[in-house]
Amino acid sequence: MYSAREKLFGALFYACSSILLMMVNKYLLSVWNFPSSNFVALSQFVSTLICLRGAKEMKWIDFPDLDYDSIREVFPLPIIFLGNAMCGLAGTQAISIPMFGVLRRLTMLFTMVLEFFLLGYSFSTKVSLCVFIMLLGSFLAAYDDLAFDAYGYVVVLMNNLFTSLNGVVAKQKLNKTAEDENIRQRHNSKISDSESDEEEKLKTPHASTGTQTLQKPAPSKLKGLGTWGLMFYNSLFAFPLLGLYLLTFGSADLDKVYNYPLWFDPAFLILFICSSFMGSVLQFSTFYCTKVNSALTTVVTGCTKNVLTTYMGMVLPGMDYIFSWLNFVGVNISMAGGLYYAKIKLDSKTNSQNDYQPVKTNDVESPNQPRGSETVQN
Repeated sequence: MYSAREKLFGALFYACSSILLMMVNKYLLSVWNFPSSNFVALSQFVSTLICLRGAKEMKWIDFPDLDYDSIREVFPLPIIFLGNAMCGLAGTQAISIPMFGVLRRLTMLFTMVLEFFLLGYSFSTKVSLCVFIMLLGSFLAAYDDLAFDAYGYVVVLMNNLFTSLNGVVAKQKLNKTAEDENIRQRHNSKISDSESDEEEKLKTPHASTGTQTLQKPAPSKLKGLGTWGLMFYNSLFAFPLLGLYLLTFGSADLDKVYNYPLWFDPAFLILFICSSFMGSVLQFSTFYCTKVNSALTTVVTGCTKNVLTTYMGMVLPGMDYIFSWLNFVGVNISMAGGLYYAKIKLDSKTNSQNDYQPVKTNDVESPNQPRGSETVQN
């Protein structure tokens, strides 16, 4: 069980990384008019591969080498991850930061539905209420401020779907190792007990004969990728997929990138490098927040920091925000929903419980129960 401090740090780390990356990407793609959001995503994949491979060579981190089990375990995350990265950057480029934040708050609805059907989670009334409050604020803000942009809205809504899928499936992957290890330990324990009984029988004068000896199963070959492995293999498999897409359908983008006139501008280079490596930081912070909290916590944290980002988008230059009272009230209602969820989390830590419970039970009871499977008392 992770401590309350670790869970709070995970949420804050993810929020700060996301805000900084969003601002850097917005300035890079809109203010500096960089022509291809997909090329930025490609550079972020490369930086992740370099950082993680280098850290592994220096023995700072560890994750399994590439083999069939790793490939089987990681999919379909790279495809979801690629769609999330492409749609997120395209949406950042297409619409303003305040409106991007408004649309991104709809991610929670996707996540709650996916966690119910894929993970078997049932959410408390308090959690459902805070999500409703945040959605209500989002719709109010959007009602009086949205200037319809079909492409921008479609890619942001697709970004919401990919974000929810990425969080839920990543949670399954991160929990799988502990569950498999527990099952294997239970198997070994039963076999060990059987062998001990057999030895006792052999020592008894009237022991019966012909008892079949149980064989210990071989250790599972399934390797737990962990946070670092998921990050590395997501980028490793997403990189050629995006590269192939650019070579096949994005040749015009590549020409614009090649002919971009500011490649030797120091300020642009600093911004581009920051965008590339902040992508690695955000990937880790997302996985870390999901691991120590839950997929829903990651999404709600993302929606809450989007409110802060919206406030920043209202006052920073180049964001094209036009003030209206209904929009402003909606943003504040959404913020209230986020604060209410934070209170629920604080109460759940006090009661040593989390914000949902599984409606399905495992066949094997696990002392290392997947984190985030407790429930909040209403």
